Amino acid sequence: MNFSTWFNQFINDVIITLLTGERSSYTMTGYFNELSENEKAERPSALIDETVKFVRAIRKYFMGLLMFQFVSPFLRH
Repeated sequence: MNFSTWFNQFINDVIITLLTGERSSYTMTGYFNELSENEKAERPSALIDETVKFVRAIRKYFMGLLMFQFVSPFLRH
């Protein structure tokens, strides 16, 4: 188990819970399903997959913003 990845998933769940007011541990559940070969979580897999995709999309968006903020226009083109 990678502690960095686990902590990242944990923080994602905390942020989602704080923003929505609903308790959801779908990113941690997705990470558990990735690590576990025999045992899977008892949550709908479509909901887990959508949540993981959503978190990855947000992370990619912010990384793109950072690139445009710190890399000069000359190097981007």
